[in-house]
Amino acid sequence: MRVRDLMTPDPWSCAPTDSLAAAARLLWDRDVGVLPVVEGGVVVGMLTDRDACMAAYTQGRPLAELPVRSAMSREVHAARPDDSIASAMFTMREQQVRRLPVVDEAGGLQGVLSVGDLTGAAVVGDLDPGELIDTLAAIGRSRSDLRPLQLVPVRVRHRSA
Repeated sequence: MRVRDLMTPDPWSCAPTDSLAAAARLLWDRDVGVLPVVEGGVVVGMLTDRDACMAAYTQGRPLAELPVRSAMSREVHAARPDDSIASAMFTMREQQVRRLPVVDEAGGLQGVLSVGDLTGAAVVGDLDPGELIDTLAAIGRSRSDLRPLQLVPVRVRHRSA
């Protein structure tokens, strides 16, 4: 399975010069937690709802006064449409990110791959749930925890009606 098979194509995005208020409105209206930041047709950052909130708090200014560039993550970890899902999940685990922009060879935005997309694939049987759990566990680890992740087998019990 390839990233293109699971990604959300043509996602909403914003520009670094947009206000955080405009970006927050887009996040709210579209019910998404991240916006790729695109400049000159290339993904130059990622903005989460948390990024916007923390920028306003730490800078003590309203969202309308702050540009997206003041809050966006500039280190972009991306996938390509032809990458394997395993490769994308490896990147998510290693970089501890819940979403990857999917870009073409020139860095143009093609889609976004999220843990929600991976979860949907696991639910319908297209992805091994164990791989998803491993990815979620790695993403959720504290960055200060430098010990290697040691997974413990989990026994799932189903409740009888």
